[in-house]
Amino acid sequence: MDHQAFAQLLGNYGEFAGAIGVIATLIYLSIQVRQNTLTIQRSDEAHRKDIDMATNSRFNEQRRVIYTDAELARIFRTGLFEPMALDEVEWMRFSLYVQQMLINAGEQYRVSDTLLVEREASLDGFLTDFFKYPGARAAWHAGANYDPDWEARVQDIFDRTQALTGDELATYEFPWLGFGDRSKA
Repeated sequence: MDHQAFAQLLGNYGEFAGAIGVIATLIYLSIQVRQNTLTIQRSDEAHRKDIDMATNSRFNEQRRVIYTDAELARIFRTGLFEPMALDEVEWMRFSLYVQQMLINAGEQYRVSDTLLVEREASLDGFLTDFFKYPGARAAWHAGANYDPDWEARVQDIFDRTQALTGDELATYEFPWLGFGDRSKA
C-alpha cells in the first residue's frame, strides 16, 4: 500500500471516528436535556404543591379563626347577610376580615401564573358565590390596598355577579363556608 492510499485510509477512519464522536455527543446531550427537563418539571410540581399547601393553610387558618371565636362567627355571618345590623366595631372587624381574605387570595394570584390557570375556575367560582352576599359586596367597596392587577380581576367578577335578594339569601347555600339551608340535612 502506498503512502497516499494509507493516508486516505487513515483519513476515512478519522472521519468515521469523528462521526461516531458527533453521534455520541448528540446522544449524550439529548440525555442531558431530557434529565434537565424532568428536573425542571419536578421542581415546578414541587413548587405548585408548596403553593397549594400554603394556600390551603391560609384558608384553613381563616376558617379556624371563625370556628374558634363565637363572636367573630356571629359577626361574620351577620355581616354577610345583614351588614347594616352590625355596629361600627363589628363592621370594622367584619370588613377587615373580608379584606384580609381577599388580600390573601390576591397574594396567591400573584405567586404563580401557572397555578392560577389551574385554579382559575375555582377562584372565580368562590368570588362569584362570595359576592352574592350583600356584606361581601359592601366590604369589597370598603376599600383596601389591593394589588392593582388583582383588584381589576376581582372588580370584574364583582361587576358580573348579581347580589341575592332577601328571599334568595334565606335559602342560598354557600359551599365553602358550610352554612346555608340546614333543612336539607
